Order: sequence, then structure tokens, then C-alpha cells
Amino acid sequence: MSTPTIALIASGTNGAGAVASRITAMASGLSHRGWHVNIHDVALTRPSLVQRLLDQTPASPRTLLERCGIEGDVMPSIGWRARTRLDTIAADAAIVSGPPFSLLAAGALAVPANLSWIVDYRDPCSARAHPPPLARILRRAERWAATRATAVTFAGGPRLADLLVTRLHITRDKIVAVPNGHDPHDLAGLPTHRLRADRNGCPLDLVFGGYWYGRNGPGILVDALARVGPAIASLTVIGAVTPAVQARIHRAVGDTCRIVPSMPRPQLYQRLAHADAMIIPLDLSSAVESRIPAKVYDGLATGTPIIALCPADAALLTVPGGNRIHHVDYRDTQKLASLFTSAAADRSVLRSGPLGAGPTRDAGIKGLDSLLRSVCTHPADQPVFLADGAHRGQR
Repeated sequence: MSTPTIALIASGTNGAGAVASRITAMASGLSHRGWHVNIHDVALTRPSLVQRLLDQTPASPRTLLERCGIEGDVMPSIGWRARTRLDTIAADAAIVSGPPFSLLAAGALAVPANLSWIVDYRDPCSARAHPPPLARILRRAERWAATRATAVTFAGGPRLADLLVTRLHITRDKIVAVPNGHDPHDLAGLPTHRLRADRNGCPLDLVFGGYWYGRNGPGILVDALARVGPAIASLTVIGAVTPAVQARIHRAVGDTCRIVPSMPRPQLYQRLAHADAMIIPLDLSSAVESRIPAKVYDGLATGTPIIALCPADAALLTVPGGNRIHHVDYRDTQKLASLFTSAAADRSVLRSGPLGAGPTRDAGIKGLDSLLRSVCTHPADQPVFLADGAHRGQR
């Protein structure tokens, strides 16, 4: 009997963001468990028509459209490209990972009827407490696609499983958690994080790694930075920022915020190890009740102090080791400014942790391996893994 093959079909696997990290970890973990893995990237060679139109739209209406979920969460061009690729691939099983959620439709329409396929939710679409308008409009289509899947996996907190049941009508026995985590080999040669008492009285070195767009922006962070000034704190964004968000940052803090390209995980970890703290801003529109951004695991793994701007019931605060996260309500600019001021004067205000703390990806890969073995009842040339990370950056 031939070795089962997993074809990881994705957009953005050649990048350095959290999506590429998740897909690469899945490929590596499954390979070690006896699967033959191929990665196929369906990235667009140029921006889609919708994205080009958005780029030409004035800032205010563009921001409104992005907040509604236009393009970033949907991206029909990616779905169409994935569908044409699926038409040519024989497989044992298909795993369709979103966003964008046009990939769910691609899987439902193009995967052969006799082929098992799995929907993988890195982030939810309409299955959230406060979905954006476009997600609410598309809920029936998402439900139609997701309920046709053999199984559903998810990367967030347990509340997402509940929402998948209530919002999309997926039976609970079809839902399997495949959580994120850090990859221990990314920590090779990394120094243990230490609080720099010798820098007391100097500006805080704050880092955010990810992608700010539409409703997923910096929140109160830039207002707090503007309030305390560059003598107290400076910010480095490692990733991408849409023009509208970049304009807001520039108006608030000028050039004291540096924006640099995404970088490979080991390099990102080196940067975090030398930062005073990492920042994770989330608000009610970011699926905080179920979403656990991969950057949480980065901070736990490197031992870097984490400042989370989010509601008190956010899922990210429940991860193992999350008790050392500094929580600030996402509306409390004054509390955040006060924390910056206190920590700049005395670094011991911050809480660092041991190197290698927090969950690894191993538990999630074990669950995915078991699921694939249960649905792949016959060998074929290429089980398929669909995913996408285009324009998403780090999460």
C-alpha cells in the first residue's frame, strides 16, 4: 500500500507570518508521522480586482469597507484559483483552511463527492459573537459549505467549537481542536529573556508582530503612545499595515513607530527576546471570545512580557501560562499609558517568563494525524490541504 500523501495547497506559504508557520508545522509534523507532504501555493501573482479597487478608494470609505470584511476575509480570486487547482488533484482527503472563506466554497464545489475533506478554521468568519456585516450576510453560504465537510478543525479557544455548532449547525462530533503553539526548534540559540534594569529611565522597546487592517488595528495603543510620548515608549511593527492604519499611526506618533517587514520565526524570536514587551491589541470585533492569536504563543515561548489590550473574557488570557500576561481593557487608554510610564521607570513592573514556556504545536499535530487516519480509509496519490495566508501577515 502506497504512502498517503498530503498536498498543502496554500497562499502565503513562502512568507514569514503565522499562517506560513502553521502550515509548515503541519507539514513537518505530519511528515514525521508517516505522511508524504507536498505544499502548493495558490498565491495570486498580482492583487485581485477587488483589492486594486480598494487601493484606489479614498481612506475613509476604504476603512469602512475593510471593517465590513470586504476582500481581506473573503478574497474570491483566491477561492477561484483554489477551485481550479482542486479540479486537477487526486486525493485521499482535503483540508480547507480559512480565511479567506472563499476557500470553503472552493472545497464544497470542487472536491469530488467521494473524497473526505476537512475545514480548518484559523480564525472564524460568521461564527463569532460580533461578526462583521459581510460575514453575517454570507453566513448561509458558509453554513452550506461547512456542513458538507467530513470534519472541522479549529485553532482558537473552546468557545469557537460552541459557535460553530450554534451558528453553522455543525454537529459537535465532527469538530476537532488543532491548536497552535510554538515550535521548539525555533528557539535554538535564543537567550533567556531578562528585564533590563540598566535601562530603567529609558524608553520602552515595544514590539507588535502581525498585520493591522480594517477592524484589526492598533486600538488604543497609538493613543496611549501619543499620550506618553517617545521619551516613555517606542513601537516597532513587524509585519504589514494598511494605508489607512498607517496614516492614523503617523498622525498620532509621527515617525516614532517603525514598520518593518515580516521575518522568519527564529529572527522574530531574537527580536522579541531583546524587546521590553510585546503588544497584542484586540477588541470586540476581533472574535476575542474564541480567537487566540499565534503571537501569544510567541511571547510565551520567548519569555517576553506580553501586554494584551482586550476584554476581560478574551480567550487569549486562558492559554497555559496566560497568568503572566498584563491585561489592559481595550478601552482604557489611561491605564495603558500609566503602565508604560511605570515600566519605563522600573522594568520590574513587567513580567517575563522562562524560555520555551507555553504550548507547543505537537498536541495539535497529533490530533490532526488521528483525524486524517480516521477519514483516509483508502490510499490515494494526494490528500489535499487547502489554506491561505495572502495579505494576512502574522496573527
